[in-house]
Amino acid sequence: MKTVNYGKLLILIEKFEITEKDLTIDIKLKNNASVQTIIFPIEEIRILADNQIIGLDNYKFENNLDPNQESSGQLFFKINNKPKKMILQFGKLSLPKINIDI
Repeated sequence: MKTVNYGKLLILIEKFEITEKDLTIDIKLKNNASVQTIIFPIEEIRILADNQIIGLDNYKFENNLDPNQESSGQLFFKINNKPKKMILQFGKLSLPKINIDI
C-alpha cells in the first residue's frame, strides 16, 4: 500500500493486478478539504510504463467528493505487455505531477 496527497485528496493505492493486456489498480480517496473537491480522472491520471505514457481507459469510483467524504474503486488501463517499471501519475499535463512507483 502506498499513500500520497494530491491537492486536498489523500489517495491510497491498495493493490494492483496486471495481465498481458490490462492493469487494474484498487484505490481509496479521501477529501481532506473543507469544500467539495472534484478530480477529473481521464485528464489527471495516467501510467508511465517504461517511459511510455498510457492514458486511463476507465475508472470506477466517485470523483466528486464532499468535505471528509471517502471513495474507493478502481482504475483501468490497457497495456501492450508487462512493463518493467510503472509509475502511476496524478496531475494535469500542464501542471506539477505526483508520481507513485507501483
